[in-house]
Parts: sequence; C-alpha cells; structure tokens
Amino acid sequence: MMKALEAREDPWLALLGQRNTLPQGTTTSPAQRLFSRRTNSLLLMKPDLLKPQVVDGISQQLAKQKEIQAKYYNQIAKDLLPITPGTVVRMEPLKGKKQEWKKAVVIEQTRETEYTGGIDDS
Repeated sequence: MMKALEAREDPWLALLGQRNTLPQGTTTSPAQRLFSRRTNSLLLMKPDLLKPQVVDGISQQLAKQKEIQAKYYNQIAKDLLPITPGTVVRMEPLKGKKQEWKKAVVIEQTRETEYTGGIDDS
C-alpha cells in the first residue's frame, strides 16, 4: 500500500494484486480461497478462470507450509532459563497506559512462564 501511494498509483489495485498473488508453497491465492474463484485484474485472463471452482486440499497445504516454517524456526530457537527469586527484572506497564517499564524483583514463580514480583522503588 505504501509503495503504491509513494508511486502515486491506485492503492486498491495494489491490494487486488497482492490478493491475487500466489504465496510461496501454495497453489491458490488468498482471493481464490476466499471467493472460490480468481478476481478480475488488469491482466488479461480466460473467462473460464473467473468462474467459481472449489479447490480441495488447501488446509493440508497450509498445515504443511506451517510445519516447514516451524522446522526452520526450531533449529535456532532455544528455551529460556527460569528466573530465580530475587532477580531484578523489568515489568511491563498495564496495557493502554503510557508508562515506562519499571524495575521489579521476582518473588516467586507461579506457573511455568509466570512470576510474582514487587516493584523496586530504589
């Protein structure tokens, strides 16, 4: 969208082009999955391609693509070490409030990835 605006082209045509483009590893575009047909564009195409046509096996393709992405991500991903009580950490402010992150001290671990902490006033 930003490229289209910078080039002074129609952003809606850019969005249409993006939705008509096949993502890597799939055989259908997002528009084909949504409407069960191709959408009109500025490129010439046979009228038969614009007729609705249900495509099977999309969920399997997307699941396979997701597995491939997970495989490559998991090659370099590492589990974080647990935080011990007494460790100084930064605490995220409540959502919607514009505050800075504050120092806090971990008191105890409540769940696998949740901790109870007290704000460090010093």
